[in-house]
Amino acid sequence: MLDCLSSTGILFYCISPTERHAKCLEIAVENGADPNNISAEGIPVLLYACETATDNEEACIQLLEKGANPNGKQEVMAVFKKIVVTQGNRLRPYQ
Repeated sequence: MLDCLSSTGILFYCISPTERHAKCLEIAVENGADPNNISAEGIPVLLYACETATDNEEACIQLLEKGANPNGKQEVMAVFKKIVVTQGNRLRPYQ
């Protein structure tokens, strides 16, 4: 499951099966939060919500109604950017 601390954007914090989180999602989207936002790991917020759709069905529907791309998928390059390559005794970010 996605670690919220490595996410980007408020919507990732609104995906939880409580009424308070549902209201947070509603307010955020109505005030311009991007329903196609992508986490630091390259996971679209809709995909993240749908991974727990049995608990978050309303969040998934609300994101779709607000324009989330139903064909979104994890962006692999976002994951590769975090890989480090060992070169000698030094670690450097993969570029």
